Amino acid sequence: MFSDDSQSSFGSNIDELLYEIVGNETLDKEVQETAKRCENEGKLSSILKLELKSKIQLKKFNKGESFTVEWREKEETQLTPEDLTRREELKERNKLSARKHRMKKKQEKADIQIEINELTVKNQNLQQIIKELESLKRKYINFGNLTEDKAT
Repeated sequence: MFSDDSQSSFGSNIDELLYEIVGNETLDKEVQETAKRCENEGKLSSILKLELKSKIQLKKFNKGESFTVEWREKEETQLTPEDLTRREELKERNKLSARKHRMKKKQEKADIQIEINELTVKNQNLQQIIKELESLKRKYINFGNLTEDKAT
């Protein structure tokens, strides 16, 4: 989609933009902190969220509505002992299932190899029979030619 040159210039433009935002002391403290976080993480998602939040606030302000927008951070919840047990059981079932799948694939591969060997031997036998039949055919043709020569 982008050439290497355009990607690198795109990345450097972002770095320059973030540097300008972080270095600009007239900007809102929240914008500066978000820009620093983006620079540290190497992602633009935080600054995009802030821009979206600002646009929502502006739209609500223009409509005369309350324009407080709050982003809720994902709460870290502690798993209950039942959840932990369920998770461990799921991991164990998954391990067993993966092991069973690997064994099944290994067995299928071995079965295919056995079939290949059997068919190879059968093919060699059939090739030998073909050679013998062709030899017999030549003998009968030669025998037929000999009897015709004697008859004439």
